[in-house]
Amino acid sequence: MTILAIRPYRPADFPAVAAVYDAAKLDEFAFESARFTLLPLAQDTERLAAFAQCDVIVCTCYDAIIGFAAWCGDTLRALFVAPTARGRGVGRMLLEAVLARLPGDVRVNVAASNQVAQGLYRSAGFVATGTVEQAYNGVPVVYTAMLVARG
Repeated sequence: MTILAIRPYRPADFPAVAAVYDAAKLDEFAFESARFTLLPLAQDTERLAAFAQCDVIVCTCYDAIIGFAAWCGDTLRALFVAPTARGRGVGRMLLEAVLARLPGDVRVNVAASNQVAQGLYRSAGFVATGTVEQAYNGVPVVYTAMLVARG
């Protein structure tokens, strides 16, 4: 039996959260035609600044951090699960925990090529509302803007 728990992020969690991010980030772009180079979270000043503005929760398994979610206002900015922990419902647990904490509409941008992640969000009631272009480490990426309307 696996013991999974969701709890608030603590500053001492940063090394473990960064390790999850670093292990999982490039999977977000697995189906992109461009090649991406990982910019570790601890070195990514843009994403670190955004992370510092967010509310964050972590998912633990026997006290080891195996995933996290971060949101700012009504926008989910990050949801990452360690590759070794995938397929256990961690992403769904994190998403449900975020939705339980946010009373109204929730937005997220998902790489347009990342159909697995989009499927998770669709299963929670999100619908595509358009596209936006952003960049990761200098490489442009098209994202699908998604929204779950709850209020």
